[in-house]
Amino acid sequence: MPLLVINLRRIRTRSTIESMKKSKEPTIRDVVELIDNLAITVANGFERVDKRFNKNEIDVGILKTDVGTLRTDMETVKRDVSFIRSNFVNREEFEDLVKRVVFLEGRVGTKLGTRKLA
Repeated sequence: MPLLVINLRRIRTRSTIESMKKSKEPTIRDVVELIDNLAITVANGFERVDKRFNKNEIDVGILKTDVGTLRTDMETVKRDVSFIRSNFVNREEFEDLVKRVVFLEGRVGTKLGTRKLA
């Protein structure tokens, strides 16, 4: 229910209380009206809380799905990185090997990349 309606009901409850204070004896009708207004106000409050709770449940469900997806993606990345580490030479080792090959080719008398494979 909109906030304005709830506020109007609160005002009506206050007016009922005020009218009860002004009169010497509150009538049964005043008490019944007061209880009805309070019941409506409490029900509206519970309804708002219930809607917010349901929305939070949906949001938590979405977050759980997102976290599950992230975990799966992270496991894939870990596996890929592990594969790369085990199957590829790091840059420093590669540069060291290139220097050695250049040195050896210089000793043999060939240049890097000019030798044809038979």
